Amino acid sequence: METPDDYTLHVNRLLAALVLESVYGDLTTSLGEQYVKLMDTAMEATNATGALGGTLVDMIPFLKYVSAWMPGASWKRAALHAKQLVWEGPPYKYRTAWRERRSPPPSLISTLIENATKTGRLEREETVIMHTAGIIYAAATDTTKAALLTFFLAMVLHPEAFRKAREKVDRVIGTNRLPNLEDRPNLPYVDSVLKETYRWHAPLPLEDDESKAITCLEIPPSWQT
Repeated sequence: METPDDYTLHVNRLLAALVLESVYGDLTTSLGEQYVKLMDTAMEATNATGALGGTLVDMIPFLKYVSAWMPGASWKRAALHAKQLVWEGPPYKYRTAWRERRSPPPSLISTLIENATKTGRLEREETVIMHTAGIIYAAATDTTKAALLTFFLAMVLHPEAFRKAREKVDRVIGTNRLPNLEDRPNLPYVDSVLKETYRWHAPLPLEDDESKAITCLEIPPSWQT
């Protein structure tokens, strides 16, 4: 409320906190901030390697065997840097922090480690578990942020839709609590607003290899939305 112009930063922090709590439990503030910074750096390094098909090695696969120091192999240097950050960074640093807890709170990591321990597979699966946690952060934050920022833009451009949605929420839920999934069937207008947000600017392109008919609209195969 005090810094509304920093709404993008607030969204980033909110989503990071939600993911860290779900995956690791309640990491301390300092640990959480370090984790977010490391993960963001790793994601930026991964993006710097280029999109699929955007580098020469994608067209000439045997170039993957060239040395990173060779001229024109900047893509390989970027890839090696990203690999070091992703495979030796946050998951391993925070595995130690998580292990030091005497009674870790319920989380994805605690559940997976507990199940692997019971079946005697922890030593073999621990690395996979920790990298799963890192992948969840990378996958959840960017896509959810894109959807939230698109929703904000839609509500600014269409204030009448915002007012109507707010009226529906106040009528069904009141002002004493936040909505939850059980309220969704009773909020068809709000549900439609959310679906329109996803349709208007999807976080990721959607593509099907078969034609689809939605009401009276025919969507051809290989059509991206």
